[in-house]
Amino acid sequence: MIFSTLSPTSKVWVYTSFNSLDSNLKDKIKLSFNTFISSWKSHGNQVQAQMKFIKNNVLVVGAQHQGADICGRAVDEQVRWVDRISKDCNVDFLNRNNVAFLFSESLQIYDFKNIEALVKDGTISNSTLYINSFCTHNSDKIQLPFSESSLGSKYFS
Repeated sequence: MIFSTLSPTSKVWVYTSFNSLDSNLKDKIKLSFNTFISSWKSHGNQVQAQMKFIKNNVLVVGAQHQGADICGRAVDEQVRWVDRISKDCNVDFLNRNNVAFLFSESLQIYDFKNIEALVKDGTISNSTLYINSFCTHNSDKIQLPFSESSLGSKYFS
């Protein structure tokens, strides 16, 4: 599980930025998140939410709501919040072409359009750890060998 205190069915969003965040920017984002979630509601009820960083480039947001799924308006609010912090912090969290891989302790961000060349030249192998930006639920694996990902299966099937 990505967030130990949220249910396995909680909604998860993964945002990857090419630009790294330093500790000051991370603190700024945490403060902004705490302000945002204090009034984040779905169907009129408070959304229980958490966030975390993976290294200095990946932001993960998890949200749990009692009862029905989180409403579209609440999802839109969360995306607008990410858009605001992206602009305020000069990061590109909403660029879905950013793809993250973990090499030992180093996180590398690549443009999606370069993945095939990186596989061909051996930079990325079937066992390279991939940050799964396709996560949608808290029970999904956030880090997995590239070949086990939906994106990696195209190259390693």
